[in-house]
Amino acid sequence: MDGPLESFRAALAPAQAAIVDDVHRTIAEVAPDLLPPVRRGSMLGYGPFHYRYASGREGDAHLISLRGGSRQLSVYVGAVEDGRYVPEAHADTLGKVSVGRSCIKVTRPGDLDLAAFAAVVRRAVEVGGEGQV
Repeated sequence: MDGPLESFRAALAPAQAAIVDDVHRTIAEVAPDLLPPVRRGSMLGYGPFHYRYASGREGDAHLISLRGGSRQLSVYVGAVEDGRYVPEAHADTLGKVSVGRSCIKVTRPGDLDLAAFAAVVRRAVEVGGEGQV
């Protein structure tokens, strides 16, 4: 029987599945406490946490989430430090990727600097999920 990682990979193009392998291996090495991943629809999540905003809105999320797309794999990191998402603060070190606030978009295997991504994962674990209760 396929687990969440395998079923997520199976729904992706081969290049995106290869990126998932690199990301998963990095998370497993750097932050094994975030395992096992959980699949929710089209997303794969690592490290569940509960959040609550000042507005009172609250819910459940994952510290790191992956989502496949038509052209790239999106890696979301939901950790904020000093008012900036951790990926945003490390954008210039992550390689040939596109970085939004919390999202790292990777098009091809090898484009994501895995050592820099490992540093992002470590910092995210230290900081915890945004708005963590």
